[in-house]
Amino acid sequence: MSIERPRPLVAFLCASTVGFGVVSVLGAHAATDAPWRMLFDVLRSPTDGLSTEFDRMDRILNAVLGGVMFGWGVMLTRILAWPAPTVRHAIREGVVAWWVVDSLGSIVAGLPANVVLNTVFAAGFLVALRQGTMTAVDAPLAARATA
Repeated sequence: MSIERPRPLVAFLCASTVGFGVVSVLGAHAATDAPWRMLFDVLRSPTDGLSTEFDRMDRILNAVLGGVMFGWGVMLTRILAWPAPTVRHAIREGVVAWWVVDSLGSIVAGLPANVVLNTVFAAGFLVALRQGTMTAVDAPLAARATA
């Protein structure tokens, strides 16, 4: 008997989405915001040479958008297991829509380097979706891998 499991690239991208959500939420508090600030320092480099600091509204947005990203990653993980091509098509449309809006917003906000990060992330999903998201594996082997 065989079962299906996510291909490694898809599983990695879904986990990355959840991970970015967690790091963004951590940016909502000064005691835990260092990883998120470092990412923005790299994305802004070398524009102004200043360290990123978050004000109250930034922290609120970090929390809210981190939650959205976390939820999106969990949702993608769950629905990518569905074999229907319609699901893959819907995810493809969502990824493209996210890329356009997030990338344009990044440019308008003066963070064009984020477009590069967005492009790598979106390309990974688009390649994985084109190849199919699941692969059949032998059930006993899969059971041993999760034990």
